Amino acid sequence: IGAAAAVANLLKLDTNKTAMSFGIAVALTGGLSRNYGTMAGPLQTGNAARNGIIACFLADAGYTSYEGIFENPGGFCSTFTGKADPPSRESIEKVISILGNPWSIIDPGLMFKAFPCAHISHFGADAGISLKQKFKIDYRDIVEIELNVPSPIMHAGRLSPQNGLEARFSPVYCLCRALIDGKLKLTDFTDEKVKEPAVIELMKKVKWRPRPPTRVGNIFEYQEVTVKLKDGSVYTCRVDHPKGEPLNPQTDEELNLKYFECASYAGYTNAREIRDLILNMEKLENVTLLTNMLLTPQ
Repeated sequence: IGAAAAVANLLKLDTNKTAMSFGIAVALTGGLSRNYGTMAGPLQTGNAARNGIIACFLADAGYTSYEGIFENPGGFCSTFTGKADPPSRESIEKVISILGNPWSIIDPGLMFKAFPCAHISHFGADAGISLKQKFKIDYRDIVEIELNVPSPIMHAGRLSPQNGLEARFSPVYCLCRALIDGKLKLTDFTDEKVKEPAVIELMKKVKWRPRPPTRVGNIFEYQEVTVKLKDGSVYTCRVDHPKGEPLNPQTDEELNLKYFECASYAGYTNAREIRDLILNMEKLENVTLLTNMLLTPQ
């Protein structure tokens, strides 16, 4: 639906065609959070973007749908809330008043992820790196790890990852890998890395401490890691805003390092030229040069 709204605006569709776009987009919706951590997870995201575009092209070509697809009985709202009655005008106006007030790209701002994994895993990874660097922790001296998290994470994350893909959605794997290596890289998310004896043994030492979130269903709240060592030492690190969030942004150097790691991993040998074009995009008369360079790694 969001993709359809954006594309309808780009295509300058009139009110009727925009409404048709929404109806078609709703007909193409689908996806479950339970699929996160599998190949179907990003498939759902890609389908959402593609179907939003398709909905607008169809509407522009004269394809029809129900005009009041959101608010009427049998429409989007009643289907997904389980309420037969349409939402009140007041509730609709309240939702509309929130849109763009402010735009998330402005407040809180852009987030450039510091780690190649799901955001729910960033908190523990950040804490693990901080603890290892600050206290020079040797993972072999750890006897217990407590991970204090919002309780919905117990259902959203992969508690016992079996492969590299699942590890991206596993707070416990990312935390333990950070405690072992003091960093988290793209190459850490392979089946071989997940099956390393050291990380398997360390994950067994993690004790989950779920707590009720301050808002129902919210998983992006602080996480706290407590590490206990053989000599009796206890170290704790709480992370409210992991590295990469707008309130804890990466430095230009960190962002550059991340970019070149990703570009190298994808096979781009012209990464520096691509970066320079992106950083000066407002000076490009035509983006074809950039898009052609991005289509096929060189």
